[in-house]
Amino acid sequence: MTEDESSGVRLNTETPASPRTPNEAFNQLVYGNRFPTNAQKLSYTAADVPDEKTQWLIEGFLAKKKISVLAGEKSKGKTTITCACAAMTSHGKVSSQNDPRGNSFKVLMYSNEDSPSELKNRLIAAGAKIDYVHFPPPTTCDPYQPTDNLVDARRIMNDIRNMGKQVDLIIIDNISQFLHNFPNSAKGIRTALNQLNAIADKYNCAILLVTHVQKDSIKKDPVDRIVGGAAITQVARIIMVAEKLAGYENYGFGIRIISNIYPPGQIRPYRVVKCIIDTAIGPTETTRVEFADEFIEENDDAPPPAQKKETLVMQCARFITEFLGDRTVASNTVKNEALRRGFSARTFERAREYLKLVTVKQKTPDGRWESAISFPKQSEKSESVGLLTDQPCAANDEHF
Repeated sequence: MTEDESSGVRLNTETPASPRTPNEAFNQLVYGNRFPTNAQKLSYTAADVPDEKTQWLIEGFLAKKKISVLAGEKSKGKTTITCACAAMTSHGKVSSQNDPRGNSFKVLMYSNEDSPSELKNRLIAAGAKIDYVHFPPPTTCDPYQPTDNLVDARRIMNDIRNMGKQVDLIIIDNISQFLHNFPNSAKGIRTALNQLNAIADKYNCAILLVTHVQKDSIKKDPVDRIVGGAAITQVARIIMVAEKLAGYENYGFGIRIISNIYPPGQIRPYRVVKCIIDTAIGPTETTRVEFADEFIEENDDAPPPAQKKETLVMQCARFITEFLGDRTVASNTVKNEALRRGFSARTFERAREYLKLVTVKQKTPDGRWESAISFPKQSEKSESVGLLTDQPCAANDEHF
């Protein structure tokens, strides 16, 4: 150990040992000689930390040197949202000024959700400068062990070098592409995301990861719904949850922002629309995202939410009530009519249980016995029907 006479800081002058673990090797690969190992401070104070202002690539969504996570259920337009973010970035719609490369920024996209041609169509629909959106070159693989869509830190850095070491946004859709080499644990996920953090810091870029939310988790906290939740949110600085937005007729969905570097409780309404674009093979149908002009706050006086849709069981129960009346009708007759109106056999049986119908035997005109259903008596019928709403019965083509 020696002491620097000018600063009084003790320096480590010992010859650094070679990397002992893959993680140490990765750190050496990323950081290189930025912090010379033979001249490291042994102790830092808060005064040594430089002040840093958040550089928004897209305000509220993406920030340079930060990881953002976009999560949502199926059919919420997550991939289309990523294409919209890529399009805005390609046009230089960012908060940083006087960029030496002008107004067009580079995007690197990895996706195992859609083919390159489908992504290209959505990028065109979003108005992207497609010359600035890069896809990784295809790699050959064993058809029985497909690995061409998998991503690791070395491949990302190699692709960035092939882009001239200039990248502003990296998109990985889906995050499972990157986590395949790490243990399926909180520690493994944090280690993986820390590598991405290092890449974002090294190249001064934003990283957008796409993932899903757990099924049947509507009532849970949005952060808890994310697959890999706590481990991901501990590293990512911006969490975006795509979900249904009740009460806004023009925008059926909203992106809820959860972040410690952006005002809390912000939601960006959006909608997914179909459109036709001109391609080399002719008009092609694709989708694009249209965002509302401004964020809304979760505690704003929003329009009243739409009335909760009557469940299929309740709809079928209402149909049975109206169809039976005070009669006793063959159960097959009622069931066939319910199926004709779009209800499933299971929904019909659950509606029967809900109404507490009784089954009786009745004789047909040709002398056969058949099963029939009816309400046990008028008082019980009124009690069962009293639980139904006053909305009219509507046939539904969905099955329970």
